[in-house]
Amino acid sequence: MATRSEPLTYDDFLRNHSAGLKALGFDEQFACFVYHLLEMKAGDTISYEKEDDVAIKRKNGNIELIQVKNSVDGTKSKMTDADGDFWKTLKLWVDGYNRYTEKDKKEYFQKRQFIIATNRTVANGFYDEIVRFQKQQAFLDDLRKWLNGFSSKTIEIMEARKVVIALKDEELRDFALSIKIDIYEDWTYEMYETALVNMQNHVMTDEILCELIGRLQENKKEAILDNGYFELSKKDFITRYKSTLSKMSIKPLLQVTEYDEEHWSHPAVIEDTNMIKQLCDIGELEKGSVSEKTYHYLYQCQYYKNNIQHFRDMELMDDEIQSRLESEAKRKWNLQFGRHETLARHKSEDKKREEAVLCFHDTMEKTIDQYDENFSGGCYLKLSDENPPKIGWHIDWKTMY
Repeated sequence: MATRSEPLTYDDFLRNHSAGLKALGFDEQFACFVYHLLEMKAGDTISYEKEDDVAIKRKNGNIELIQVKNSVDGTKSKMTDADGDFWKTLKLWVDGYNRYTEKDKKEYFQKRQFIIATNRTVANGFYDEIVRFQKQQAFLDDLRKWLNGFSSKTIEIMEARKVVIALKDEELRDFALSIKIDIYEDWTYEMYETALVNMQNHVMTDEILCELIGRLQENKKEAILDNGYFELSKKDFITRYKSTLSKMSIKPLLQVTEYDEEHWSHPAVIEDTNMIKQLCDIGELEKGSVSEKTYHYLYQCQYYKNNIQHFRDMELMDDEIQSRLESEAKRKWNLQFGRHETLARHKSEDKKREEAVLCFHDTMEKTIDQYDENFSGGCYLKLSDENPPKIGWHIDWKTMY
């Protein structure tokens, strides 16, 4: 079987995995949940079938309630004035408000955004009035006028209209300002595209995502049986699914020319770092001269640091994972160092330096896990640059630095 060089397209993803996803009971609502789960920031919490189909509590305390209204006909189907799903959703949100005590009602609408996520075309007069109101092109009286003039033969729709009309002016204003309809074509597509971005076009994105979905589905079923809903904070997500998420690779992030000296410090400052000192002392770099080779090693070290920070920003890296990564680097370095140390022992200084250079190059060729040579090399260089260094090249590096 040929090795993949690029991730699957969405169509190929469906061809390869649709049967397996259906077997898991995967649907648009859960695809919406996974999409928002992958988009979450530190401090956020997401729930499934708790306050709504999907609910997201942001770090600042604001809550987004999402109702997924999918149609197999997609945009061929319209969400009109007489759409039962639309009115049923509004009633659901207002009923939730009415269950709160007067004390807790005060910030209910102000702290929440009410989102209908649908793949249908919206042709709804009341929502048009809401949008105009949000844009300050209509007044509260216009909303009430529309509601008072609306009629339907469907009892459930008229019950929902009655509940909305019963809101006081301040309540109706806050509610209308918080309502939004998000149009999408396919939540599974949105989910897969987001996974590609988060996994930086990892060639195995489809398999990693399907593994993640399988574990999430299993945990969702267990959680719903236990307490009726499934909920994860960003921290819980990273911790519980670490083994799957760790399969994501890190891609280059630096937007700099590899040997562009303008991106680095003054040569005198460069030479004062342990990383450069070590390389100068063994003769890999020339003291007092900053070459393209110098900038290449600086680039690799910075490449590693920038990608580690990016991984942390994505909440896919913590101290434990980084420590494990760098322990693996030290293990690989130690295998090379032990061999060259034996060859350099009781030899001349020139021989020690010769073996140190060989040790350096042999180590730099060893990639760490699935990461590329710049990331791996940058990790070794970063470890050699610490104060005191964690690794070195000369047989006597521990006493020298």
